[in-house]
Amino acid sequence: MSGSRDVQSFQEIRDIISSTNPPRAPEARFLLTLIQTVALAFRTPDSPRLTELVEFFHHYENVAGNYPENETDMPIQLVNQWFSLIDKCFFFGVLTSTLDTQQGPRQVVELHVENNPSCFKRPNWHANGCYDTVNRRLWIWLKVVDPLDDNTAKIARLPILRPLYTVIHESIHAYLDLFADKNHPLYFEEVGKDRGHGPVFKEILHLVSEKVEVLTRSTMFAGERYMDPSGPPGSAAPRPPPANNSGTPHPANSDSPPSCNYDCIYHTHIV
Repeated sequence: MSGSRDVQSFQEIRDIISSTNPPRAPEARFLLTLIQTVALAFRTPDSPRLTELVEFFHHYENVAGNYPENETDMPIQLVNQWFSLIDKCFFFGVLTSTLDTQQGPRQVVELHVENNPSCFKRPNWHANGCYDTVNRRLWIWLKVVDPLDDNTAKIARLPILRPLYTVIHESIHAYLDLFADKNHPLYFEEVGKDRGHGPVFKEILHLVSEKVEVLTRSTMFAGERYMDPSGPPGSAAPRPPPANNSGTPHPANSDSPPSCNYDCIYHTHIV
């Protein structure tokens, strides 16, 4: 495939993966290489789309912290716009492209933004988002029940840039879930270990989030990167082990968030 143009569709990226001359690397690593060499953010650094991403980022910074507590439409709309920009700049536009299904047109990966806390909670940490592999839905939460204030169950907004960072984190889960060969002998070591946060996941996360940090020159965003246990060296402490009960799979076509013991989540330590 020529490196001079974007990957335009699901089918094209699948054709690349199943080409007759695959790269000499695990397929998941090829997905990493694909971003490094073909994604708009790295192939065309002077692209107007990157300028749009940076301008949107700073617009979000300026307004997101000032919306009224009972206002939900504005932050939800902004996070949706960010998802679209991140997809076009780093994931070839495939996550937000439209597929024809038996139920009608739908986005390849749907985004649901909740202006309330998630039900994921264990001592000293909270969930910011998750990727529902059954329904191909990415969930983002804008609030948290403060784990340091259990007696009053105080609800607080997450830091204003947290949803933007979490979109990146969960988009990588979606990208690898959709395209990586789960039957590859190295899949678990490269992707599946640490509940889906294997080395390839972490390398893509570092690659994309570092690029966003450089583009936006945001020290606040840099701080978000280090709050993620899968972030750069020296980041927050590792994730706690899964809950003792395994729970039940999230039902297909469900419009509610995955159950509270759903494994594929990103959380941030508070202390």
